Amino acid sequence: MSKEKFVKVQQVEDGVSYDCNSSIVVFAGDVTPIEIMCHLPAVCEEKDLPYCYIPSRKDLGTAMGVKRGSLMVLVREHGEYKELYDEVKEAIKELPPPE
Repeated sequence: MSKEKFVKVQQVEDGVSYDCNSSIVVFAGDVTPIEIMCHLPAVCEEKDLPYCYIPSRKDLGTAMGVKRGSLMVLVREHGEYKELYDEVKEAIKELPPPE
């Protein structure tokens, strides 16, 4: 599914909201200073949200359809791509914890 499709159905957000029970979080790995987001993985663990890292905040912003970088993206479940969402969610849960 293309990034335009995700953004079009408004299931991708820049941040962890209060109502994010069924979501996946993707963090950028090149954030500096790290202090601005170092607490967010703990928030995800507290809310039992699967999360992962990608190397570049620029790539994350591009996937969101914006010209600037993004620190994180929250992907909510949606009926149009539920099977793919569930597959990705399980794959993220199987990843080893970050070091």
